[in-house]
Amino acid sequence: MPRLTLALLVALVGCRDTHFADLTAQPTELVSTVIEVQWPRVDDEPGWVELADGTVIPDRDDHPDRHRALVAGFPQLTEITLKAVMEIDGERVESEPLTVETGLLPAGLPQFTELTAAADDLEGPFVLVPTLGDPSFVLVLNRAGEIIWYHQLGEDRQAVKAIRIPDSGDFAFLIGSGSRALDVAEIKVLSLDGRLVEEVRAELGHHEFAHPDPDTWAWLALDVRTVQGEGDIVGDVVVEMGADGEPRVLWSTWDTFTFEGREEPRDFYGIGYDWTHGNALRWDAERGTYLYSTRHLSTIVELDRETGAVVDILGEQGERIAVPRDEIFQHQHSPQYTPEGTLLVFDSRRSDAIDELSRVAEYAITTDTLELVRTMDAAPGYHVLALGDVVRLDNGDTLSTWGTVGQLIEYDPDGKEIWRLSVGARNVLGTIQRLDSLYPSGDP
Repeated sequence: MPRLTLALLVALVGCRDTHFADLTAQPTELVSTVIEVQWPRVDDEPGWVELADGTVIPDRDDHPDRHRALVAGFPQLTEITLKAVMEIDGERVESEPLTVETGLLPAGLPQFTELTAAADDLEGPFVLVPTLGDPSFVLVLNRAGEIIWYHQLGEDRQAVKAIRIPDSGDFAFLIGSGSRALDVAEIKVLSLDGRLVEEVRAELGHHEFAHPDPDTWAWLALDVRTVQGEGDIVGDVVVEMGADGEPRVLWSTWDTFTFEGREEPRDFYGIGYDWTHGNALRWDAERGTYLYSTRHLSTIVELDRETGAVVDILGEQGERIAVPRDEIFQHQHSPQYTPEGTLLVFDSRRSDAIDELSRVAEYAITTDTLELVRTMDAAPGYHVLALGDVVRLDNGDTLSTWGTVGQLIEYDPDGKEIWRLSVGARNVLGTIQRLDSLYPSGDP
């Protein structure tokens, strides 16, 4: 019996050496903090990677002859111990443990400083956030502010919003011209190793986009019309594009609002008077609606996705009375409905308002009123000139970015600050998304 056992062990070791002799693990070419692990396939037998802590990373299943797994979630120059595993004829076969180190980050990436240390019970170990600067980036950070994933945008290119697509684990963002001199807008999708997956031309697109289903993209686009005696006036349209690749206009600001003349000079886009300045497009899957935000009208419009009909208008152009009357949101960004039915916004505030300090604001909505029920600020107090974002997390925490101020802040359900990062000077923060994992949904 001992001889049989010894023979089996020898056979397994020999099998291990044969199947994993061509095992490689190294940083990817485009993202040095992501490790690509490859080894030959054996027929159609499954394969995966296991880390020392028990994390299982699936085969990407995108190569005909080799297993390929991407290991991510680690900062630069971190040693990772892993092994490749296969199931052959119902038997588990694994490689010897292999230790590999993530690469060095490229020069020029933004630096983040942790101002309020993260507690152990924060929801989600990572956040996805674009930075607008020279150059601009799309980044994934851990809660200590270390960069885990990055993509540098080209010259005069920037992205306000980035999302992670759950099913694939890919990252998508709407790229535009930083100087707004050219219409170069496109939605770009990148895989975890930085490879281009998809490009979608988004003509006249700006600020934000949405991905309501796997076959559909939506985005904000400029809608320029000539008004007699006023010249070219810039409004917004919400555009959708399905699997057929044909864009269709769902709704235009010109359908609902009336241009009533110029106020202060507004030449943001260089192609006409910046009337509405749409700055957000948020998809609400449960309601089947989009929320559109117009900065200059201090108004939020809810749109039915199927028909493009206006479901509701909230803010200065709406009919509800603000309670208290002087607490209506101003120049707001990132509207969303919470599970409790309240409206959450990043309330930028006008610079000439009595209280011009920006804040996160939450409103209870009734048939007749829009009642302020809670605010959260960024001590010692800031006026955010541009951008800003807020997200309600599943555990009741509130996650936010503070645009031109360069702060990322999380609050607990009572509104107490429990985490804060600050980015270096000359970097503006776009939207924020909390990430539980960097792997496709259903995988670890």
